[in-house]
Amino acid sequence: MNGKTILIGSESPNVVTGYGSIIRRMFKRYVGNNEVHVMGWQYHGMSINFDGFYLHDAGLAMLGDKEFPSRLEPLIMDIKPDLYFSLIDIWYTKRMVELTNRYNIPYINYFPIDSHPIPKEWIKYMMESTKPITLSHYGVNTILESAKRWFDDKEIKKLEEKLEYLYHGVDINVYNQKGRHKARERLITLVNTLAKKDVVNDDTFFIYIGNRNVIRKNIPAALYAIKKFIRLHPNTMIIMKVGMWDDMNNGHNLYELTAKLGLTKHIISIDDEDNPLIGLSDEKIAETLKAADVYLSTTTGEGFGLWTIEAMACGAVPLISNNTTAPEIVIPGTGELINCPTFIVSKYNTKMYIVDVEDVFDKLIWAYQNPGTLDDYRKEGWRHIKKTFDWKVIHRKFDSIVQKL
Repeated sequence: MNGKTILIGSESPNVVTGYGSIIRRMFKRYVGNNEVHVMGWQYHGMSINFDGFYLHDAGLAMLGDKEFPSRLEPLIMDIKPDLYFSLIDIWYTKRMVELTNRYNIPYINYFPIDSHPIPKEWIKYMMESTKPITLSHYGVNTILESAKRWFDDKEIKKLEEKLEYLYHGVDINVYNQKGRHKARERLITLVNTLAKKDVVNDDTFFIYIGNRNVIRKNIPAALYAIKKFIRLHPNTMIIMKVGMWDDMNNGHNLYELTAKLGLTKHIISIDDEDNPLIGLSDEKIAETLKAADVYLSTTTGEGFGLWTIEAMACGAVPLISNNTTAPEIVIPGTGELINCPTFIVSKYNTKMYIVDVEDVFDKLIWAYQNPGTLDDYRKEGWRHIKKTFDWKVIHRKFDSIVQKL
């Protein structure tokens, strides 16, 4: 693609967030031969050039407001984009669908689906987008199954013809297993230096929890299982990159919970107070992941699983809830899936699957007792990452999608 004007609505590429990183990785190679504008949700200020991207604020309307993003129409009229692309939950895209149709702009609507069944209104936004793309095969199946409740065969067939899935990628030059032993040594030295005594050593079992601190991630389930595990194996540390405070009043006070569970002395918090402008870089996150034995996620559902593939790439073997996208990301021989025998229903009437805490405990015991198998999983995980999630693979598929518009 050359000589085009692209407008993107998503998290800004100048912030250290998952979606901010995705936007950088997907569109940086278009900068130079095209004008690439980003209307960033977290960007507030004058329009500026950042690393070749033209950054703009999204306006005063808040997420969920009917006018969100209020800056979109003025930007469309000003820069006259040849393509609009968004990366955000589908329920926020109503205004974007309306405006791109009104101004006859091709719209790639890229979104996660992390539970089912999904509401009729969300499917209508997909139908009215030029190119709806979800983040997983699970997402495609969920959309088409849910559509049967509301639409006739002709409408579903039309949606099926234009609906695709596209995984996120991982930068294998950053997220890889090179220097795992050295990364572990550096973490041990740092922790013991800060503690002014030897609290960890080569035999310490390191569990990594990396996620946003929101209800959907169900982080307390992981902590309750770890509490039981530590009674048997006290030489255990939990590396937490979660935002220990409640995230936007939609999570837990994990400082309080870990104290109640008696886990405080087992926590290595790399919390950055949830400030995306000073968050950890990809390089620093990769360094901490390389030091871990396993990556633990007790989520109720994921639209993809960016943390999971980054952990797998770095050799932190995933132990993750067996729901939504997990079985297609963590294939056999790359990690372990945790049983989810029940569910609760979200405010959108979608199912959120709940892990069995006893099975979380059992998976931790298994991982601790089988270091050789973990090494085998690391090797197979790395092969899986290079074959499926290397950005070169993702770029080729995305380029093919854009060229067909």
